[in-house]
Amino acid sequence: MRNVGYKNVKNKFDSKDALNKNYAQPLMTDGLSMQTLDGNHDFSGRVGCKSNNNYLSVNANVSASGNVTAYISIDSNLDGSIDQNGSFSDIAVVCANGYQKCTKGARDCETYRWLSSPGISSLLMQTDEEIASVHSCYCVNHACSPNIASHNRDEIIRTLGNGVASVMQQNNPYYTISAVRNVAGSLAFYGQDLVSCDTEIMPELHKYKNKSRQLLADGNSATSDDKYIMVESLVSQTGNAGSLASCSIRRNFSFVPVTDEDVLSFASGQGRLRSCGLNCLELTVGIDDNNTFDVGGRCVITNILTRLKVGIPDKLISATLVASSFEEALNLSTDVGGVIATFNGLPVNAVGSSSCTGNRRDTQSFNRTIDITDHFKRQGFVNLRGTLASYRGASYYYKIRFIINAEIEKTTRLSIFAQGRDYITCEYTLSSGTVSCVTDGIAHKAEISNTWNVNELCGTETTINKTSDANYSSSIATGQLDLSFSVNHIQTPSCANAFTGKIKLTDITSSSDTSPYLSQRVFFTLNKPTCELVETVNNACTRYEGRCLLEREEVDGMTTINKMLSTGLTLLPSSRFINGTVCSSNVIRNYFVKERTYGCGSDTTPLDIDTSRFIKPVVAGDSVSINMANSGSGSGSVSIPMPEIPTHDACIQSCEVRSTQTDTRVNLTGEVSKGRKNDTLYKKSYRACEAEICPVQKGETMIQSCGCLNEFGKAMTMMQLIRLAGKDMICTDGNTTTDQL
Repeated sequence: MRNVGYKNVKNKFDSKDALNKNYAQPLMTDGLSMQTLDGNHDFSGRVGCKSNNNYLSVNANVSASGNVTAYISIDSNLDGSIDQNGSFSDIAVVCANGYQKCTKGARDCETYRWLSSPGISSLLMQTDEEIASVHSCYCVNHACSPNIASHNRDEIIRTLGNGVASVMQQNNPYYTISAVRNVAGSLAFYGQDLVSCDTEIMPELHKYKNKSRQLLADGNSATSDDKYIMVESLVSQTGNAGSLASCSIRRNFSFVPVTDEDVLSFASGQGRLRSCGLNCLELTVGIDDNNTFDVGGRCVITNILTRLKVGIPDKLISATLVASSFEEALNLSTDVGGVIATFNGLPVNAVGSSSCTGNRRDTQSFNRTIDITDHFKRQGFVNLRGTLASYRGASYYYKIRFIINAEIEKTTRLSIFAQGRDYITCEYTLSSGTVSCVTDGIAHKAEISNTWNVNELCGTETTINKTSDANYSSSIATGQLDLSFSVNHIQTPSCANAFTGKIKLTDITSSSDTSPYLSQRVFFTLNKPTCELVETVNNACTRYEGRCLLEREEVDGMTTINKMLSTGLTLLPSSRFINGTVCSSNVIRNYFVKERTYGCGSDTTPLDIDTSRFIKPVVAGDSVSINMANSGSGSGSVSIPMPEIPTHDACIQSCEVRSTQTDTRVNLTGEVSKGRKNDTLYKKSYRACEAEICPVQKGETMIQSCGCLNEFGKAMTMMQLIRLAGKDMICTDGNTTTDQL
């Protein structure tokens, strides 16, 4: 085995087909031999029964709606004959370990999960846990995409078959897949035939069922002197010496109620921000009045600065300039989006008397609306700048209206009065303000303080609370308030009944005296919360990352890493319903919880590898020989093929481009460009070429095309010029140059 060539090993391992042919099939199939790595010796490697038994077949038909019916046949006792058949209809969503029946595309679904069952009649279990019980799901119904099931029929059959085969193996280890074939459109799974098993093999295999530790111990004992096992064990001990540590990475969610000030607030400057109705804020800057201040009959430029703070841009629905008035000319701008509006042609950076004509001495009003929402869709401070050009008497005024989505709280009051007798019953509607009452009293009165709009105020989280206060009277009242009465809210107003209610006041004492009166005030408080979802990630694995090896990882229950190797499984984004105290939401994320196990090495016992017997390697041609001096007589060597050295270009292809800029630099003497003929400045840049093409951008000119540029000489020349220029600089004493310092 010492002289096994790299190519011999590569040919047996480098593809899925090679692994299946040289190792997997000889392990399970009678009559197929396994070979040593050098190909010189054949031997029987079969560890199980003959593997030509078709124990599972899966087929599927697609209906006109796109739903799938799966047909499954199994050999329940592994005697070589299919003995159970079943069908599973109306499949709209296919999953790796089950499926879903849905009435509306991929909504309103019933979830089914494959079970580890000996028979086809109990292969399924219905569950209400939905996405938590199945994984790797995809829709096949026409509601998701037309003809998706027909185009992907083979993939659907493969997913269903793999799911059923997986749970059958959990129930019986002899359902080992030796081959999967497409037979006339059906997917056929082949495994072991128990009838063909030798009496010597069966007891040996069966004794390890549910005894994985015994199997591991016997395997280690049988291969204790195998060189590969020794090396593999040495490598794994590098990271696993020490203890195992478990930790998790978890997403946490909470809801924070959002108020007007959370969305938008006034920070500083001129103007004021106040409510203009439901979910409405209005910024007013200036006074809508002629001749607010006197500028003395000359042209004056006035800057009007206002600063707002945007807390939650997503909750700001719109911003609109709704009105403006001024004398002469006005422009408005922000530091976020630039110019909002220019009136009478006033430029943003206006200066001097040329901005005034002296002809527009009356107030100019512009009431057209301008959408300026984009100027405020950024979190942080937004600076509004107004520039006013005025002559003689000056005035300015503008108004911006903001529509926001914030928490709403409204209050109204129902007042009821009845003079004398025993009862009064009133039906009322808070949306219209109407009240209709019936009483046996001699007089009555009822009213609602203000109305509510059902469409604006109703939502899934809207709540209405009521409090009572028996302190309402009328000018027509006589006598004293009757305090011995009961209040019965027969129907409480809510969004479900469009804010309609019914209330009855009843005198609980018997009397013929009509001088006392019944009275009640009921306060209703409506709250419609708007919340911001706050998400944090609690990573308890930080202390292990970088210094320990990741042994195992489960992402939302799916194993992605096992024994330091990737399983190849990738979790699709999933959803969870987050329920807060006042708000709730359906959240979709790539993961919610990662459970990890790390193997942490011991810092005090480093791995000691003896290299004292290694002799300097010798490189010859395309291989390297490593000689080792044995403890006894003689020596040994091993040859390792050299990996192919990649080739690369002689250099990175690059080019030189030039762009023209205006020199705006300044120094102690003023503008730098004043000492030159003009303020034009040339900027040179080097760019990496792509497919021998120089990426010249707008406003640039290529001055050197793609090639192996060497600018070392130019750089040295520039450095020498700087050095020589320094020699000509004289210090303050008039004698010493900088070169002499």
